[in-house]
Formats: sequence, structure tokens, C-alpha cells
Amino acid sequence: MRVLTMGVVGVVVLGLLALPAQAELVTINIEGVVDTVEDDGNYLDGQVNPGNIITGWYTYDTDTPDSNPDDPVQGNYWHYTSPFGISLTIDSFSFKAL
Repeated sequence: MRVLTMGVVGVVVLGLLALPAQAELVTINIEGVVDTVEDDGNYLDGQVNPGNIITGWYTYDTDTPDSNPDDPVQGNYWHYTSPFGISLTIDSFSFKAL
């Protein structure tokens, strides 16, 4: 009877370990300093300069599949709905891909 009990417990434990992982939303807060600026088209009108502070966030879903699975070097994880995306602010400029 003891062997049967241990076998049942072992099967239950293995079953619990085999449960699929739950997807999670991950948000990474970003803070940095502008090192260099290359703006040949003058789109930034000279308002973003070395030394400016960059702040923002990036949110993604850990369950998003790689849309480029054949490339062993790079993965592409596209998000098409809120709250996923990136938002960066440098002084009066805001850059968003949501």
C-alpha cells in the first residue's frame, strides 16, 4: 500500500509541475542620458542635446510569440494593442509606439 501511495503522490507532483506557465505583463522603467544626437533632417529642431535626461517605460507580454522564429539571432515580438508599447520623454519631446 505504501508503494501505491508514493506512486500516486509522485504522479500528482509531476502533474502540477507540468502546468503551462502563465503569461505576465512586464513593464520596464527607463531612465538615461542622451550621449550623442544625429539629426541631419533637423526634426528635433536642436531641442534634444547631449546631457538631456530620457525617461519612459516599455511594456510587453511574456506570452507573445516570436514572429520571426527562423532567425537564430533576432526575435520579433510585435504588440498591436494597449497597454503594450514604449513611451520615452526627452525634455519637451515624447516618443511613443503604442
